[in-house]
Amino acid sequence: KMWLLLDSSDMSSSFTGGDWMALSFPVGWMYNSTMVTGTLGNLIVSFQAGTSISFIGNTPSSTNSPIWFLTSIDSNEPYNCTFPDAGPTQLYTQWYQTPTLTDGLHIVSLSSIVVDLDYTLITPGMTTPLEGSTIVIDDTDQELIYEGDGWNTTTNEVMVCFDGCVDGFPLGNGTHKTRTVGNGLKFMFAGTSLSVYGVFDWTATGSISLDFTLDNQTTSKDIIVPAGNVPLQKTQNYQFFSATNLTAGSHTLLINVTQ
Repeated sequence: KMWLLLDSSDMSSSFTGGDWMALSFPVGWMYNSTMVTGTLGNLIVSFQAGTSISFIGNTPSSTNSPIWFLTSIDSNEPYNCTFPDAGPTQLYTQWYQTPTLTDGLHIVSLSSIVVDLDYTLITPGMTTPLEGSTIVIDDTDQELIYEGDGWNTTTNEVMVCFDGCVDGFPLGNGTHKTRTVGNGLKFMFAGTSLSVYGVFDWTATGSISLDFTLDNQTTSKDIIVPAGNVPLQKTQNYQFFSATNLTAGSHTLLINVTQ
């Protein structure tokens, strides 16, 4: 799966009405920030090309917020939408996705909404230009080549968070995971920067060592989870590796579990 990322931090003109505010937190949110409104607001997103757009963040609690909102796409009549798994407990998830649209310019307007928006994902079409965009590659994409027999997959597994944050799902609702020494993956791409995100399991106490080799330059990282003093359980959107200011062109990333 591949999408174009449009983060809430780059969408300031999209938020009107309500009491929208930016919140920051060191873990959990894409780019460590999110936009939230506690009163009825509006969210208007336009994108130049693509066939659908998805919205990811925290759903509202039905105990103090409406569980529905109005959606209008382009010049069409608005229609009622209900948040998925609506109830008293909030959930970090994809809370709305448009129907499949023709590839081109679209304006999506969400009104009378109380919600938390972390980021949006635009599904590109056959004619959608990719240059200059932040491209998201999911763990199930065929561009990722997994090596070793210790890999396991998860699907629709709720990540239980700690007191003060919301349980939820990882991007794409699934992951590949391993702790087996010698396992790895290969990713070939074209671009000028790269980041590797995943789910950090704070209950897996101990340590693991990873080598990130980008174009034959290796960066080693030791990840240590001490026992007994971390209140977190699982955190989505955890950045394991990042490289910027790359020369434009083709690159190869290798990730290996070394210890």
